[in-house]
Amino acid sequence: MISFASLEVGPTLTRGQVNVDGDPRAVRVASRVARLLGMRPRHLPNLDKVAYHAAAGMVANGAAALAAAGTELLVRASVTPKVAAEMLGPLLRSVADNVERLGLPAALTVRCAAATRRP
Repeated sequence: MISFASLEVGPTLTRGQVNVDGDPRAVRVASRVARLLGMRPRHLPNLDKVAYHAAAGMVANGAAALAAAGTELLVRASVTPKVAAEMLGPLLRSVADNVERLGLPAALTVRCAAATRRP
């Protein structure tokens, strides 16, 4: 799962997840190629491919849409769009790192996570 947003600028593949499928030889070769690219191959034989692609599209485009809304707010706060992107990029990366490292709901910021706990 990697976001490909541009035909001119390729994404970083490192740490990306890739589902490999097919006959055993194809799975072995595709897994080897994925690892050479710095990606983590996964063989999920019972994968619901529609739900898989829906989840990927929702997260990738949802994050970009939230960043666009955040940029609009920062522009209203007198931040240029270029600086807003420079500010929000690292924030989005830190969120992704938290999701990967901590899982959900632990990846929510501390105050939001505290609000989700029940007494």
